[in-house]
Amino acid sequence: EIYERIAQEMVAPENAGRYNPAQYYLPWYHRAALWIKNANEAEEKPKMYYEKALSLISNDAAYKRHKEVCAQYLMFYYFKTHDDETCKKYLTLVLDVNPSNRLALQIKDVLKE
Repeated sequence: EIYERIAQEMVAPENAGRYNPAQYYLPWYHRAALWIKNANEAEEKPKMYYEKALSLISNDAAYKRHKEVCAQYLMFYYFKTHDDETCKKYLTLVLDVNPSNRLALQIKDVLKE
């Protein structure tokens, strides 16, 4: 797939210094969005790609929104799969990035019950 080739090219030794390491997550981030078939269901492929993207995103404020999107999907995934502990981990991350994230606040209320 194109995103896999781009990701591999970005980290290839011969391209050292050509790409900003803080942007290595982009192919995974965009790939995840392409795999979402039903926004109301927990899907394995987007989860896998968002996890990879999130692991590569720097803490630079410029990538704050992308970090929120990745963490929000993962929070939603683990909520839908009833893994409350992992859901809370991503819930905390989402709220750290954006304390007014509506979905995170709704899930937080549900998990309190």
